[in-house]
Amino acid sequence: MKNFLRALRHAWPYRQRLLVSIVCAVCAAVLWGLNFTSIYPVLKLLHTEQSPHRWVDDRIASTQREIEDLEKKTKRCSDEKRQLDKEINDEDADTEGRDVEKEARDLARELLSLESKLGPARRRLYYYQVLRKYIYAFLPADCYQTLAWVIGLVVAGFAVKCFFEFAQESLVGSVVGRSLYDLRNRFYRNVIHLDVDQFGEHGTSELMARFTNDMESLGTGLKTLFGKVVAEPLRALSCVVMACFISWQLTLMFLILVPIAAFILAKVGRLMKQATRRLLERMSSIYKILHESFQGIRVVKAFTMEPYERHRFCLATKDYYHKSMLVVKIDALADPIIELLGVAAVAGALLAGSYLVLQKQTHLFGLRMTEQPLEPEALLNLYILLAAIADPVRKLSSVFTRIQSGCAAADRIFA
Repeated sequence: MKNFLRALRHAWPYRQRLLVSIVCAVCAAVLWGLNFTSIYPVLKLLHTEQSPHRWVDDRIASTQREIEDLEKKTKRCSDEKRQLDKEINDEDADTEGRDVEKEARDLARELLSLESKLGPARRRLYYYQVLRKYIYAFLPADCYQTLAWVIGLVVAGFAVKCFFEFAQESLVGSVVGRSLYDLRNRFYRNVIHLDVDQFGEHGTSELMARFTNDMESLGTGLKTLFGKVVAEPLRALSCVVMACFISWQLTLMFLILVPIAAFILAKVGRLMKQATRRLLERMSSIYKILHESFQGIRVVKAFTMEPYERHRFCLATKDYYHKSMLVVKIDALADPIIELLGVAAVAGALLAGSYLVLQKQTHLFGLRMTEQPLEPEALLNLYILLAAIADPVRKLSSVFTRIQSGCAAADRIFA
């Protein structure tokens, strides 16, 4: 990893491009998450055939009724608590056969519970009133026109997101290309001044392998680091934030498997680095055989050594094939494991959410999951957001193995 970090220094002169690429990745990630939130209004329009104007008015009216009911209960509890406090302080009060202090504690708990519900309800009312202002200002009253407007916004959002993704990939590619250009020139400048004995020690084929195959592996690692390592976590984070607005508790249930996935990726990454180093060494052996046989082709022809050279080359390529298949299997193993963990996490969150929807509950195993019972549309939107989180996480599973391949290549280059 130390040599890989040394390679990163060659990207420092192009930090402005990297900064712009990060800004593009952030914009693409925000649009990625926002596009999935459009599922809720689309499902609501199709299921209830209710215009946004009517929907927001109904929400405001029901929230106002809820607040009025909570305020009445809060006032009643406050009056009863004051009365009990008077009885506790009044020594002449008739409290025979009653545990007045226990009644006061129960009332205090009930009052606290009501006040904890009253605050979120007032915040919801404020948000609905702000939303009503924008709905009446921008959205048409007809359901179908609203649906067409929402779908048009989604398409436009995806188009802008694709532009930002293209810009990020192009900027990252230019930074990696320029970094490798500088690194190759520095490498050649150092090599050309080596002693002749050192050329014989390392071998021309070994140096050529490091100039070509190893440099490309390092470039892939750098591109992965500046590209996917930046973009994919941001995409996942945007979906996590959107899912938390629906139910942060259910989202947390989904994220509980992240440490397990990280542990598996660390194990796979170590195996990948070892396997890649052996693979690069085998490629050097192939370069060596090609160099020797082509440079000494007259000797090979003179002593009819063609079958021997073919056999030697066949053994080297067969060994390279076996090492490359090990790299392929390790790389292919990460995706299914992470995908299985993601599906298991989404299934757990979906089962928990389905229980809350079908039973009209807000608690699960004694823990509050939502402030209000979940709507089916909200649960489906949450499920889609969690599935969207799984996609960047699955792509990140191959990122670690590619960076480890780049680390192995950097070790050979900087040697």
